[in-house]
Formats: sequence, structure tokens, C-alpha cells
Amino acid sequence: MGSDTGADKEQAGVRAQETLARIRAQLAVCRASAVDAVYRKLDHLLLDARLVEAEAFLDAIAGSTEPEPMPLSILLSAMTASRPWRIALGVEVWTRLAERARQIAFLEGGDAKVAALSPYLDG
Repeated sequence: MGSDTGADKEQAGVRAQETLARIRAQLAVCRASAVDAVYRKLDHLLLDARLVEAEAFLDAIAGSTEPEPMPLSILLSAMTASRPWRIALGVEVWTRLAERARQIAFLEGGDAKVAALSPYLDG
């Protein structure tokens, strides 16, 4: 595992934003392709134990609001890829993702959609 100095985290954040920009471009063309790209990116980072970069990417997804929040499908792809690693990544990043997913689920389908996703988001 690499060092997690402030400079490393800052560089990881920059790379995460660059990747997120590419994901947004893919969303405009094909949502399924963008969902797959998120999963593959996280899978690659996590299998290489690049946890600082993975956390930065997850934070970028959870915090993304420009020009609009990431679609729920992107958040769920990120959560699916990172679920086995949630303890290594830290509770905070998983909590941020789950909270953002709840917010978007509510906007997309109200309380019923949030209730349907809650067992996954809470676990």
C-alpha cells in the first residue's frame, strides 16, 4: 500500500476529478457504459490496494453535484464495487455514498425507492 500523505491525497483527488469528467462524458452517450466504467475503475484501484485513490474517487462520486448529482446507477455501481472493501476504506466514505444514494433515490422515486434500497445501503 502506498503512502497517504497530504500530497498523495491531493493528487488522488485531482485524478478522481479527471476520471469523473470522463464518466460524465460517457453518461451523455451511454449510461450502461458509464456504470461499467465506474465499476472497472474501482475494481482496478481496490485490487491494486490503491485505497487512497479509491477513496478519493468514491468521495468525488458522492460529492459530485455539477452540473447535477451523479445518477443513482453510478452510485450503486460504486457501492457494489467497493462493498467488500468498505472496512478498509473506512466507514466515513461508505456513509457518504449511502447518504448521497438515499438523497438521489428520494428525488427519483420518493420514500418507496429509499425504502427498497435501505437494506443494501445500511449493510
